[in-house]
Amino acid sequence: MSKQPAVVSYFFGEGYSDVAGALKMSWDTALKPCKNEVKRISEFFRRKNFLIAILSTVFDLVVFLFMTLIGIAVSCVISAVLLTFFALAMSVIYILFMILKSIDYLYCVGRRLSSKCPKCQMKFMYPVYLCPSCGANHDKLVPSKYGIMKRRCLCGKKIPTSFINGRHKLTAICPYCRNTKSAVVEKNSRDICCVPVIGGRYSGKTCFISSSIAALEDKFRANGWYFEHLYGINDEYEENIKGIRNGVCPLPTSSMRLKYYRFAVKRKKKSIKNIITLCDIGGNAYSQGKYTQDVTDQVGFSYADGLLMVIDPLSIAEFRQELSSQSIKKYKPSENTVDDVLTIVEDTLNNMFNLGYTGKIKTRLAVVFTKCDMPELDDMIGDTAIKRYKAANPRESIEEIQNKLCIQFLQKYNEHNFLNSLSSVFKEVRFFTSSPLGHCPDGQKFAPSGVAEPVLWLLAENNFKVNLK
Repeated sequence: MSKQPAVVSYFFGEGYSDVAGALKMSWDTALKPCKNEVKRISEFFRRKNFLIAILSTVFDLVVFLFMTLIGIAVSCVISAVLLTFFALAMSVIYILFMILKSIDYLYCVGRRLSSKCPKCQMKFMYPVYLCPSCGANHDKLVPSKYGIMKRRCLCGKKIPTSFINGRHKLTAICPYCRNTKSAVVEKNSRDICCVPVIGGRYSGKTCFISSSIAALEDKFRANGWYFEHLYGINDEYEENIKGIRNGVCPLPTSSMRLKYYRFAVKRKKKSIKNIITLCDIGGNAYSQGKYTQDVTDQVGFSYADGLLMVIDPLSIAEFRQELSSQSIKKYKPSENTVDDVLTIVEDTLNNMFNLGYTGKIKTRLAVVFTKCDMPELDDMIGDTAIKRYKAANPRESIEEIQNKLCIQFLQKYNEHNFLNSLSSVFKEVRFFTSSPLGHCPDGQKFAPSGVAEPVLWLLAENNFKVNLK
């Protein structure tokens, strides 16, 4: 642990010095008469004749040896008692220290108390805590030589050292970038799921993210959960969802860095906040060319708890050829093919995880078809197709039917390479259908559908299963 702006605990610093001083004083006190006797004999030799000095010295030596032995014995007893007491006391302190440190660590690991910085994108378990009095930065505020239950900051303020006795109530920041504005860690919280949303330009990523968060808010609140938006710097969610509710499409994201849209849910008012994050980045990042490096530089992908790929069906060439020019223009197709987008994502993740040619990415992938309000799509993979399939196969779930229909759709339009790439790169893939808007822009309020289910699936796969009706 690096040096902290705190006072070292007595039991890890001054306690040893005090015991050493007590032992020294004990031996000095016990041997002082012996030293005095040696000095007296030396003076006696100088004042008396030789014979008397010899006889007197013999007598004094006997006395001296006797006193020395008694002094040493007394000092040994005192030292033994002092060291035994000190060892027992320190053993209790150190055992307590190890127990509390282990409890704190196991509590943090067991409750998955980790955070991801929206500024530098790094993941960490222990943030840097700020002293509430002077603002000093305390790294790894855990039971240590600076204090077991509490540590004393150099300013004199006592600070709790574990989550169970109040550490989570302190202001904290990311230990990597230490930005006190955009990297502040939410108090009493944990990041349970961070999902980068992948997709080409005009695929509908921003619309999906905004509609999904709004739908999740409605579902959580309807089921008695506490829901809170965690707005950050340049967070456009409020403006985007306001536009969607008024029939206006959000502007495409232009940022070439992952933008974190974060919200927190919890079952009870005083419970830990469970932070869920959907990350957006400009569609140009998934284009072959000068922007490719922007997506490969995003370390947030390596800390993702799941990936969500938004597919615009109009980016599939053979399907687009079947449509009229009016339909294509109305729904504004994405500029990137699904293969191009997947290739860039695959290269990025391969480099981050050093998988080579044989490894698979453990991160789960939700593949979401958007614009499923199109009549042509509704009959193949939308609600109409699902109901028809369900009637013929009542035992299969809606999720299973969606998955099968989407795969059949991709096979029908010769996207075999795309399907093969998905199965070779990811260990688990699930397909979904959605309509982040519900209908073409016509000035009326949008009616999103199918936008919450992909995120809820990723949450469940990350051991955060919630029963939302």
